[in-house]
Amino acid sequence: MAGKVTNPNGASFEGPKVGVEKTTEPEVVGNLEPRADR
Repeated sequence: MAGKVTNPNGASFEGPKVGVEKTTEPEVVGNLEPRADR
């Protein structure tokens, strides 16, 4: 969780799971995994 991949939104994540948890953006979350956020 050190931030290997840096998203344009400013959220660093290594995988889709960490990305969804770290990134609370509806666009990014929808792209990674359609959760109950939208």
